[in-house]
Amino acid sequence: HRIGDDAYQLFPEEGAAGYERLVRELWGAANAPTRVLHGWLVTDREIFRPGSSFLHRNLERGFTSLLLFAQALAKEAPGKPLHVVTLSTGMQGVGGETATLHPEKAAALGPVLVIPKELPGVTTSAIDVALPAQGGGLLGRSSDASVPAEVLDGLESELGAAPRDEIVALRGRARHVLGVQSVALAPGKHPGFKDRGVYLVTDGLAGVGLAIAQ
Repeated sequence: HRIGDDAYQLFPEEGAAGYERLVRELWGAANAPTRVLHGWLVTDREIFRPGSSFLHRNLERGFTSLLLFAQALAKEAPGKPLHVVTLSTGMQGVGGETATLHPEKAAALGPVLVIPKELPGVTTSAIDVALPAQGGGLLGRSSDASVPAEVLDGLESELGAAPRDEIVALRGRARHVLGVQSVALAPGKHPGFKDRGVYLVTDGLAGVGLAIAQ
């Protein structure tokens, strides 16, 4: 819903309709956005609407919101160049972090990874930051004065960088990037597997998974 000359408000309970209306109005204008910052996964406390839970709130405002937004783009603004940045706290674990993690937030990485493959011209990145436990601002309601300067500096650099598909975690002055590295296995050596261990091997509709398990 438009709530001003340059402000809109989305209501999750409206589902796809709100996203389609937002995209139709914004991308139908002459100065359509070229970057979007998705900040609903930035939290410094567990808040949610009555009758819900923090877990469902994070799924609704993370995975579901990005999925509905991507579907709205495909329907209302196909082929338009766009970079979507998903900002979060407690999504990524770096160096053994576990105390402040909310694994359900990581469901948003599904749309983040798939959107560039489904929508030509759209790039995505996910940036996870660490904030003080209570009272941190950064898209919240309280003052940004309690947010460490290195967090703000790191975000400024990330948001101003050239668009690229990337998953990043900012911790202090350090910048961690998710990547894949090949590992050479010696014949007969299978690190991580245990005798009589239980493992899940996934597959589509063919027999590849069964062949790998054998």
